[in-house]
Amino acid sequence: MSTQWIKAIARADVPDEDVVAVEAGGREIALYGVDGEVYATANLCTHGNARLCDGFLEGHEIECPLHQGRFDVRDGRALCSPLRENVATYPVRIEDGMCSWRCKAKAVRRNGGRLAVTRPPAGVQIANRSASLAADLSTCLLYTS
Repeated sequence: MSTQWIKAIARADVPDEDVVAVEAGGREIALYGVDGEVYATANLCTHGNARLCDGFLEGHEIECPLHQGRFDVRDGRALCSPLRENVATYPVRIEDGMCSWRCKAKAVRRNGGRLAVTRPPAGVQIANRSASLAADLSTCLLYTS
């Protein structure tokens, strides 16, 4: 299993004090802008089938929109009931104005894959947003074309 840095989104497109979802190879991660830093977690709550990017971010805590469980976006810790399992986190680096996240990839083809923002910045709408997401986000498969 290799480790891959994946370019995700321009840093300017991760609003401070907000969350945005990014799709990579059919998987979604949530990127959080907090106090000038960017953090990344799996975008699926560990308790229910809810996208964390649709939740409420307050400081370093993201609240699940389904059952109001909260995670610390810095380390993925489940902070309260009904959560019993932490959410996966991913290292983030910023180079040349782009946010990249690190994923353990089982299979990688290096032919210039594409990434798509699935929750655009405020005021921007994108048609055909993907809502499907695999439940196991501890590792990801990166398929490129």
